[in-house]
Amino acid sequence: MKILYLITKSEIGGAQTHVGQLVKFFVQNNHEVVVMSLPGGWLENEVKNIGAKFVPNIYFSNNLNPVRFFYAIRIIKELVEEFKPDLVACHSTAAGFIGRITIRNSVPTIYTAHGWSFEPGTPFWRRFPGILAEKYAANFCKKIICVSKNTRRIGIKFRIANQDKMVVIYNGIEKSDLQKNVENSKLKIIFVGRFSKQKNPELLIRAASRLPNNLLKQIEILLIGNGQKTYLINNLIKLNKNLFVKIFPSVNRDGIIQLLQDSDIFVLSTNWEGLPYSILEAMSVGLPVIATDVGGINELVDSSCGFLIERGDVEGLQKALVNLILDKELRKKMGENAKKIIEDKFSMDKMLLETEKVYNAVMKNKI
Repeated sequence: MKILYLITKSEIGGAQTHVGQLVKFFVQNNHEVVVMSLPGGWLENEVKNIGAKFVPNIYFSNNLNPVRFFYAIRIIKELVEEFKPDLVACHSTAAGFIGRITIRNSVPTIYTAHGWSFEPGTPFWRRFPGILAEKYAANFCKKIICVSKNTRRIGIKFRIANQDKMVVIYNGIEKSDLQKNVENSKLKIIFVGRFSKQKNPELLIRAASRLPNNLLKQIEILLIGNGQKTYLINNLIKLNKNLFVKIFPSVNRDGIIQLLQDSDIFVLSTNWEGLPYSILEAMSVGLPVIATDVGGINELVDSSCGFLIERGDVEGLQKALVNLILDKELRKKMGENAKKIIEDKFSMDKMLLETEKVYNAVMKNKI
């Protein structure tokens, strides 16, 4: 089978990790794979290292400028004509929309919704256009893979497509045998994500700054990421001189896993999500999790492995931090439970095999 993947950006991120996993699996199973994306990021290198072909589309953008839109469509058409794929798999909002309305099911097409552009918590001005765009584009794919039950539930609520068209396949991650080998002199609290309105990293800084001094002396905060809120984050750190914070603006995938392994508590204070890989990775190495109860996160995190807080809840995050900082045995127990949840429910093998099943069924016109 010849498979074409379309994804907007090549930077390190959950959707890119997902596509990288799929590309590796299908290449290893003797399928011919081509990936089209914006060039210059982690995924481009990963695809080339796997042995698949990467085709840049410099006009892919989350900002659908009409000129960029026109040229992005033209490049997709040229690639489809040259490669002649048997199946097209679209990922991420912009490439997912452009790809579907360009190909229009002339080649069997699947769209993976890693979260909707109109999720609760997204900016209001994005929601109505996002709903209209997704409803229209849904006409031009055979199946929509939703990364969580919540993603499917929202799709049904807003009548994006017929219920039968949407199937849930959880994101998966490879089983980790990594163990925490040493005790840190200070508890390391780690955040992984873009410094953006969506990921809301400043909530962690604000919550930690409210901790009593005796607890502040016991912790350090690691922020893995960068983005439009970098200036704000740096200013918050300067204002809270008792906080010990390290920022890692550019870390590769292996480096992120190493930092997770060396940490004690994982925090994701995001405003909206699908099913974030950052939490999967943190749980896979045995970290207890504090996360906002948005998207499909509560399908992944429960009271056995962490704490769920409301969106923007500084006090709730502060209380969860206190509980985990003070209770070593709770951290250990939750970390062990987190690893088990990943192994039982969110394995990469399960995700890959379920995805392959959908691909094959689409090709055989069974769904």
